[in-house]
This record gives sequence, structure tokens and C-alpha cells, in this order.
Amino acid sequence: MELYTLPEDRLMVRLHEEDRFYNQGNSVECWSSEQSEMLFAVLFQIICDHFNIEEDAQMHAEISRSWDDVLLFIIECLDEEGRKLKVSRSSPGKSELLFRFAAREDLISLSKQARSIALTGGTLIFFYPFSYLLFEDSSASASQELEMLMEEYGERSCLDAASIRQRGTVLQEKNAISFLADG
Repeated sequence: MELYTLPEDRLMVRLHEEDRFYNQGNSVECWSSEQSEMLFAVLFQIICDHFNIEEDAQMHAEISRSWDDVLLFIIECLDEEGRKLKVSRSSPGKSELLFRFAAREDLISLSKQARSIALTGGTLIFFYPFSYLLFEDSSASASQELEMLMEEYGERSCLDAASIRQRGTVLQEKNAISFLADG
């Protein structure tokens, strides 16, 4: 499962064949009501957890199938009166860099690029279903280069590092770039 922010406070979820919810039926038309309800409950909880959306919100989803047989969901969150909610976005300028990565391939590509320009460090945290890469107290010059590289492969997290650490699992402390680049 991949999740990306889109303009106009929308989210895009890509559900691949390998994802457990994808294979609950032969096609979307064959899913039972219970299977569909479970999928949307999980999607909604993930969105609430990773974007600071309150659990009393509503979710509007448009569903389609892409050319590569991936299910696409374009999602908007609404309040009780049906008004679109803003997706929380972090503002740049914090002393820490915390980015969310939807695909493992993006993390590996980032780490290889970073290592090739002598950037090191980072903490890798997994908070279902995403990986987060955290850099704390980077030097100003390395920080700017690192931030540009991270924006190319991931999305800035709207959550704070303490929340991610508390709710997720630290996979690699302080040496994530080397850990990921080495495979």
C-alpha cells in the first residue's frame, strides 16, 4: 500500500496485488460488504493516524484501477457537515527532518543517493504501513542538501518525531542511510 498527498487536500492510496486487502476477492466487484467495510476502516484509521484527522471525520473515496492493475483510491476527509478537512502538513524549518516514505524502493534509492554524496546518519522508524526517516540536529549545509533529497523521494511528515517513535518501531538508530544502502 502506498499513500501520497495530492493538491486540494486529497490523498491517493495505491493498493497493489501483494497487499492483503487486494486479494480478498477476485475483483473489486466480488468483495463482500464486510470485506469492503474492513478495507475502508483500515484505510480510515491509517489516514487518521498519519495525518492528524479526527476519528469523527467522514471519508469520501473515488476508486479506479490503474493501467498496471493497482487499485487507486482518491480520498477526501470531511467533517460532520460535509465540509472538506485540510490534510495536516508540516512546515519546513524545524531542527529535525522527518519524512514519510510510501515505498521501500524510494527509501533505498534515497539512501544510495545520500551515501554517494557523503550524507550519513538518520533513524529509520516503521509505523504501519509506512517507513519514516528522521534526521535530528543536522548541520545547516548538510541539512539543506539532505532536505532536497528527501523531498524528491518522500513526503514531509505532519507528525512529530516523538509521536512516531512512540507509536512506531525504531528499526535502525542513527545509521539508517548505511543500513538501507547496504540492503
